[in-house]
Amino acid sequence: MRIYNTLTSKVEDFEPINPPVVGIYACGPTVYDYPHIGNLRTFCCVDFLRRTLEYFSFQVKLVINITDVDDKIINAINQKKVSLREYTSIYEKYFFESIERLNIKGASFYPRATEHIKEMVDIIKELLKKGLAYKTEDGSIYFSVSSFKDYGKLSKINKDNLMVGARVNVDQYDKENPVDFALWKSYTPEDGEVYWDVEIGKGRPGWHIECSAMNRKYLGQPFDIHAGGIDLIFPHHENEIAQSEGAFDIMLAKYWFHVNHLIVEGQKMSKSLNNILTINDIDDPIALRFLYLQTHYRNKLNFTFDNLKGAKSALNSLTAFTSTLVDIERFFEEEKEEELNEEIEKIGKKFKDNFDEALKDDLNTPKALSSLFDLMHDVYTFINKYPKQFKKREAKFIIDLVNNADSVLGLDLFKVEPLPDEIRELMLMRKKAKDEKNWSLADEIRNKIREKGYIVEDTPWGTRCRKA
Repeated sequence: MRIYNTLTSKVEDFEPINPPVVGIYACGPTVYDYPHIGNLRTFCCVDFLRRTLEYFSFQVKLVINITDVDDKIINAINQKKVSLREYTSIYEKYFFESIERLNIKGASFYPRATEHIKEMVDIIKELLKKGLAYKTEDGSIYFSVSSFKDYGKLSKINKDNLMVGARVNVDQYDKENPVDFALWKSYTPEDGEVYWDVEIGKGRPGWHIECSAMNRKYLGQPFDIHAGGIDLIFPHHENEIAQSEGAFDIMLAKYWFHVNHLIVEGQKMSKSLNNILTINDIDDPIALRFLYLQTHYRNKLNFTFDNLKGAKSALNSLTAFTSTLVDIERFFEEEKEEELNEEIEKIGKKFKDNFDEALKDDLNTPKALSSLFDLMHDVYTFINKYPKQFKKREAKFIIDLVNNADSVLGLDLFKVEPLPDEIRELMLMRKKAKDEKNWSLADEIRNKIREKGYIVEDTPWGTRCRKA
């Protein structure tokens, strides 16, 4: 398996540090606001990575942190006059609801920043001891960027622009002006009740030190893969490297996995354009997951509702295919003596080879999806040509292949949504009409069912009804 490593700017063979275990740390949500579909794309792509590794028999230990204290959060709780936990719990809950609706598997750990202050303090003390950090008159502690010789190796930043001794106290800042960044922010009245009175002083952590502390605690150092959105390369991930490697003189992570931006209708999401979309704006989250799969994680994704509609239609064709397979498998009796049809065996092998090759090629999900549609086409072609040769054994063989593929794709291709009572009643009425050979009434009911957004399909293996 090969993946792109931002650190080396190359696609590399993936060789974990302690196989078969793979440690992944992904920068999680800052629970200041509702996660939008751009944030969620990153978590979905990390999920594809995790599922792919598990598909190839690796044992994944995934850590996704919760940033529950930063500048924006403190400003917000001061305005709303609520406690830190009261405020952040709302957006934390929404984050978990969002990833559940997208069928993202749970991480091994979801550590909160506020619960790991001791670990942060320990790293800061080490940096002070090594002369890589310094304390200012107001009690804040900064990382001395010019003291770390490898600064810029991830973001390929121009070190000539280093502003020696200049400082920044905010979490986000311009890449063109790399300056000393805050590890520990001395208490100010604006912080209200948000502070920790510890041996390095009364205050609160900077953003970057939080992740260094949490990934070290749960995965050790070094670990295999550090993941996040492309926007985190600088300053966040660059600063993580400086802190962690500066403190402990050892590599932080072997591979750096970054997901590109999502834009909406050709424009960046922003409050001024009123185009920030959350999971509640999406009627079918699994169709959104499918849309994510259609674009390689390193490419920019342009979300449009037309694209989402197309993704939903393509997804429906796959679920119709799996329903056909299940109907056939149930229709036929077990055949103990007959062997699997050779042509179907070849079709299945071709699919698995292509699917696996796509995943091994830097997580090429568009190509993996394409191989699944090729399988569907080949199976339908075979059934139309040799209907009597595709029975229980063949159906079960293809079902198993698709099920294994779906363990990576996470599209719930075999999940059957229960029909609404009204549609079930109409289906019973239609069956009665057909039993009585009242074909015109049966057709009339079929049309009525279609008007309500469902399709009735009469097949050699029975009648089924699905969403249009």
